[in-house]
Amino acid sequence: MLDFEMAVPLIYPQNTVLYMVPDSGPNKPGIWNPFLDALDASYCNYSAHGYTGDTPEIDGTFSRQDCGTVPRTNVISISYGSTEPWYPAKYLMRQCDEWMKLALQGTTILVASGDDGVADPSRECMGANHTIFMPDSTCDCPYITAVGSTYLPLHRRPGNDEVATDVFSSGGGFSNIYTTPRYQSKAVRHYLTKYPPSFPSYRTSNGRVPQDGGVFNRNGRAYPDLSAAGLNGQVIRRGKWVLSGGTSMSAPIIGAIFTLINEDRLTAGKTPIGFVNPVLYQNPDMFNDILVGSQARGGPTDKGCGDNGGFRCQEGWDPVTGMGTPDYKAMHEVFMRLP
Repeated sequence: MLDFEMAVPLIYPQNTVLYMVPDSGPNKPGIWNPFLDALDASYCNYSAHGYTGDTPEIDGTFSRQDCGTVPRTNVISISYGSTEPWYPAKYLMRQCDEWMKLALQGTTILVASGDDGVADPSRECMGANHTIFMPDSTCDCPYITAVGSTYLPLHRRPGNDEVATDVFSSGGGFSNIYTTPRYQSKAVRHYLTKYPPSFPSYRTSNGRVPQDGGVFNRNGRAYPDLSAAGLNGQVIRRGKWVLSGGTSMSAPIIGAIFTLINEDRLTAGKTPIGFVNPVLYQNPDMFNDILVGSQARGGPTDKGCGDNGGFRCQEGWDPVTGMGTPDYKAMHEVFMRLP
């Protein structure tokens, strides 16, 4: 319920919708296809990248297939995922096509970047020596907005005093399937050139992972795109107030921000914001840049992949917190100026 307890107070009296998705259950290791089927009838039989419709050996089988039976919302916030090596690259590429279609129809798709830095949710890494970074299999799609996490230390003020979470590591890195999209190429090039990571890289696409000593794909789609608070969120559990967190807290906060912006745009006779990533990278001044923190807490023995502790925060975009956290007033002004 963390997602709802973060979003509802911010967007009330607007409503939230819960999508119940049969992903990753017993004998159903697949992800997203039943959900995408339900949002878009054409996806049930859509052919791309060598796949047509759902894949029973991955998705499992269902007594009834929902095809376009569920209305889509203007903003969808997702707080779980998987990693690229768990699925065939072309299976994920077919899904990425559908995320693009939803974005072009005006739906903003937000996905939490994970809480394990450069490792997977079980804190595993790739390669014979378990040193190659493990990209997320949903945040990697260029048409999704990936959300990392920050927190505000005691006695600090909101804004540039925020730091990357250190109780867990905000997930981030570079896809091995998708190349760097044009909208983020300048920001990513700035990071790799001005603040080159201390560990070796490689260049690849389509899911091929070289075994040449490199640990990340410098040519890949980079994530997260932005961040929000991901620690010390107050929730009620068994009738008592407790503190919670994770990028599962961060993503719905960003979802609430975009929902509020949509509300004002719709009132002004404009369309929902839809695919936001190009606008985010074109307007760095609407973010609080996060300069402190790293991904050192994620991975086997809590130190990244092997001796590589993951990436560090730097000026501008970085693979820990993306462009930073929103300055709501500035972000609102930017999106309200758009047609």
